[in-house]
Amino acid sequence: MRVRKSKGVRHRFTPAMYYWQRTRCHVWCESQLERWEVLWLDYSGQVERLWSQPLALTFGHGTRLSGDSHIPDLLALFTDGSFGLFDVRPAARIDEHARVQFDETATICGALGWRYKVLTGHDNRATANLDCLSASRHERGRVKAEAAALARHSVSTDRFPDIS
Repeated sequence: MRVRKSKGVRHRFTPAMYYWQRTRCHVWCESQLERWEVLWLDYSGQVERLWSQPLALTFGHGTRLSGDSHIPDLLALFTDGSFGLFDVRPAARIDEHARVQFDETATICGALGWRYKVLTGHDNRATANLDCLSASRHERGRVKAEAAALARHSVSTDRFPDIS
């Protein structure tokens, strides 16, 4: 269950779903930038499972954001069994408040033994190319063993003489 729900299409925040092949389920993304970052995480091969907006952090006394809360964008289970949180934000939109919030989140993750990273986007052309390649990675694009055997059987050497 998501902690936060999208309000629908707003300027550059169009929600999307990304099909995560390893778990055969969709990952909800609050924006297209989140979707592109999830695509990159999928292709990194380092993330086993991914949950969107999994929890809310409330900063306690003694922190620079005492009483404030923060909902990270993604929780990842890495292939080595460790956990980590990701925030997705374009570099141009990271202001001083966001920096402090990300620093405090990194401190909490460090105390838990988790990884933490702010994802700020990739080259648009590289992302478009990766998106085009992504369709061939899904099982629906793979030839089933029975179909491959049938294709091999239907092509006989009688119809195609050896010209060597």
